[in-house]
Amino acid sequence: MWLTPPTHGQWVNPTIPTRGYHGYWPYDFTAVDPHFGTLEDYRRMVADAHALGMKVIQDIVVNHTANYFTVTAEGYDPKHPERNWRPIPGAYPPDGESKAPNDPVFRMNDARDPAHRKAGVYNFTPNIADYRDRRQTLTHAMGDLDDINLENQSAARRMREIYRFWIEQIGVDGMRVDTVYYTPEAFYDEFLRRSSPSDPGLKPFAAGRGNPEFFVFGEVWSYDYKAIGRYLEGPKGARLDSAVDLPLNEALNQVFFRKAATDHMKVPLAAAKRNPELWVTFADNHDVERVYARGTVRAARQCLAALFTLPGLPCVYYGTEAGLTGAREQMFEDSLADAGRPENKFLKKLISLRKAHPALSTGTAEVDESGSSCGILAYTIKEGKSRYRVVFNTAPEKRAYSLPGRGSGTKALLGSDAVELGSVLTMPPSRS
Repeated sequence: MWLTPPTHGQWVNPTIPTRGYHGYWPYDFTAVDPHFGTLEDYRRMVADAHALGMKVIQDIVVNHTANYFTVTAEGYDPKHPERNWRPIPGAYPPDGESKAPNDPVFRMNDARDPAHRKAGVYNFTPNIADYRDRRQTLTHAMGDLDDINLENQSAARRMREIYRFWIEQIGVDGMRVDTVYYTPEAFYDEFLRRSSPSDPGLKPFAAGRGNPEFFVFGEVWSYDYKAIGRYLEGPKGARLDSAVDLPLNEALNQVFFRKAATDHMKVPLAAAKRNPELWVTFADNHDVERVYARGTVRAARQCLAALFTLPGLPCVYYGTEAGLTGAREQMFEDSLADAGRPENKFLKKLISLRKAHPALSTGTAEVDESGSSCGILAYTIKEGKSRYRVVFNTAPEKRAYSLPGRGSGTKALLGSDAVELGSVLTMPPSRS
């Protein structure tokens, strides 16, 4: 179970029309947001999840705080950021004159104050203007959220303190790191792996508290596996355990909803990935369009079937089991929890299939057939003596697929009602 950041966030940012209900605008990094409950409520929820055999992943933010200041780009001089620094009036919380996070380190956010500039825990930079410029993505503000200088030792040390707090107080089983691509790769050497007894990284700290398998994956918003890989391993060794597989998500979207070339699946299936079985795969999430809003039900089911027959850790966004189509839509209606909904039944079928065949999680995938347009996509999952052939038709008309090496042991585990197992499969149209 992966939760949104439970930390006390900024609720009102007057520069944009939406509100900070989601936890990604930190105000107090070591307090539970009152909208969610109390620290004890959170502790009890995690204990209840553990009693049910569930693991809890806490989403965390290290790249930025909420929006308490802006730095204008015109005439910006990095040697004198105070000249372009402007406070954001009306940001809440806090109320009153003090407009800064409730934190002993990250409160030092006023570039007009020489002591705050000297502390250097913020970059005091304008918004990113060119996302192709790596210097900007690492040091400039994203969406005007106040950019933390993670190369600063005080800031880096404070981040270790903050997230050790949640491990100690709540007992979460792992963390998902937000906006990783906008942070320095080397930060994760110390943040996760530092071995100092007085100031350990999260992994050794969790291990010392009885969780040697504490799991940390990151949102590295890149479609380049090499760029993502630098956050998983560097010159000093391991960093993050894994990442959200954004290149795979884009390939799934192209193949099943945009009716693009099925060859798009070749790169994500052939990519060399550290800990491939731990990469978090997904069809949709809080940042992209819902899977049932992209095309027909058949297309959505094909996409989900691919997700659950490929190695990794499939992450299902809340509401997929109810067929929701609205972005970040609420689920307070009882009817949405009906286990008899067709979307719910289909998802359960996929989950049962994956549980019954562990190779689908930990095996290796190879593309058997694809092309330069929509049509047949076939791949094989291998582990030991186990072999699983997965075949889709993404074309708007029927297609035939010759099933090589069919023997007496071949059987269909999941398929369209219109497909009969034989030496040649007649695949129904996608109708998307």
